[in-house]
Amino acid sequence: MLKQLSGVDRYRRLDEGAGLGAVARGSYGNVYIAIDRDSSGTVAVKRQEMPSNAAAKELAYYKALSQYPHPNVMALLDHFTLNSKKQSLLYMVFDVMDGDLWHVWKGHRRLLPLADSKRYLQQLVNGVAHLHGHGIVHADLSMANLLLGRRGDRLRAK
Repeated sequence: MLKQLSGVDRYRRLDEGAGLGAVARGSYGNVYIAIDRDSSGTVAVKRQEMPSNAAAKELAYYKALSQYPHPNVMALLDHFTLNSKKQSLLYMVFDVMDGDLWHVWKGHRRLLPLADSKRYLQQLVNGVAHLHGHGIVHADLSMANLLLGRRGDRLRAK
């Protein structure tokens, strides 16, 4: 039986040595694409500096929600911390998503087709209702925080 790796040993960033940098930069951290050495799959790894009340709160929400998965809410696959003399970092691992609603809308340069808008809005309502049903309010809903799944048909709030 193979020994499972954990933390920084398990996830190797795809940009190591290539200078590609983060695929997304946010207020609280950066998101990188990585290879999960246990499964050989591709994952998204969000890195946030700690201590940060926002990072700790976000981790607590995802851990609580992991007991109640929903197709329209990002699921936390794994998490770990890395501490050094200079800083402490929180890493949260998620599925890789293809993009966000902001870039889809911007790419159309016009209104989205009505059928797409209705489908995305229904998925947004479903995800937010799920969060509210578990006592969580999403404090940063925006088109950039509504991620699209692999085929562009699944919307997930992050």
